Amino acid sequence: NEEKPWLYAALDVFAYPSGFESFGIAYLEAWAVRKAVIGTWRGAIPSVISAGRDGLLVDFQNEALLAEAILLLLRNPQLACSLGEAGYAKVKAHYTWPEIARRFRETYQEALK
Repeated sequence: NEEKPWLYAALDVFAYPSGFESFGIAYLEAWAVRKAVIGTWRGAIPSVISAGRDGLLVDFQNEALLAEAILLLLRNPQLACSLGEAGYAKVKAHYTWPEIARRFRETYQEALK
C-alpha cells in the first residue's frame, strides 16, 4: 500500500481490462495521481468510468481494441492528461472519505424515516 502511489505515478496509462470488478477502486487510485484509465464495458466498471470523459472503455477480452486504446492515449498525451485530470476531479468530488461518509450517513437517515 505504501508503494501504490509511486507505482501509479510511474505509469503513462492505467489499463485494467478486468471483467469481474464489483466497483473498480484501482481506477480511483490511478485517477488520484491524474492518470488516464482504460477499463471494460463489463461489470461495475462503466458505472465508475464515464467513457470519453474521464477514461476509455473497451469490450472485455478484445485485445485489439485494448491495444488501440492504449496506443491512442500514448500517442495523444493531451487526451491522456485531460482524461486523467477529469478522473482526478471525479475522485475529489465523489470518492474522498468525507464524501463517502456523508453519503452513508444520508442513506442511513433515509432508511430510518
